[in-house]
Amino acid sequence: MPAEMRKEETLVPVTAITFAHAEQHQRKGSSDGYVSFEANRYTVPFPYISSIVEVQDEKNGSL
Repeated sequence: MPAEMRKEETLVPVTAITFAHAEQHQRKGSSDGYVSFEANRYTVPFPYISSIVEVQDEKNGSL
């Protein structure tokens, strides 16, 4: 009887979930507004000049 009274559950299959894998590194922003990472220089927003910033290397050419 309890099984008959229960509403039938509808389960939805879980699709493959991809997780972003990025390595995180800390770098110090220079006084001229750049941070160096792997022989390249990237600009940082004004509030982060001369501050420690976190850089995420997504290993796909993006930073």
